[in-house]
Amino acid sequence: MHTIKKLFAPILFAVSVFIPLATTADAASYHIVSGDTYYVISKKLGIPITALEQSNPTMPANDLIIGALMNLPSMETNSHITGYTATDLYWLTRVIAAEATGEPFQAKLAVGSVILNRVHSPYYANSIQGVIFQTLDGYPQFTCVATGWINQVIPTASDQLAALQVLSGTDVVPNAFVFYNPSKTAATSWVFTQPFVAKFGDFVFAS
Repeated sequence: MHTIKKLFAPILFAVSVFIPLATTADAASYHIVSGDTYYVISKKLGIPITALEQSNPTMPANDLIIGALMNLPSMETNSHITGYTATDLYWLTRVIAAEATGEPFQAKLAVGSVILNRVHSPYYANSIQGVIFQTLDGYPQFTCVATGWINQVIPTASDQLAALQVLSGTDVVPNAFVFYNPSKTAATSWVFTQPFVAKFGDFVFAS
């Protein structure tokens, strides 16, 4: 019988150098910075230019104002992503931001991949939000849920880009269901016995 294992993924509080997004459960917005164009923002976030333009009909391409908020399209209007909702994007972005603060982009992708791998596994909850908030004997599976940091973290453009890529099908750690920071995990922890899949930044990803 398969037992759901507790996932210990320590939260890192390093300062991010990426541009913050304002997010809600239904939508997100992007703070325009110097040098931004629709093309640049499209490349940063992995969202088609046409989708950005449709979400901002009163924001002309030749007159983007630094500091203004650009509306980001809902998941339903992102034609390259199917089967997921704006709420899925919201929570996946937040768990990536909370668990992989200060980590390289590949680690962010890997954290998101672990969530989706669990969703697709019969041994875990069958939704993104369900996986993130799943408990075992009353204990949250993710540290950021246990501490409440998932509700306080400010996601960045990099965090949402990672979430979008994962929802688009990117999986940099196939068959990985756990991740941990070896330097912050007890030497006797069961996670060290799990088969190694990959290492990105400070995190080891295992099956």
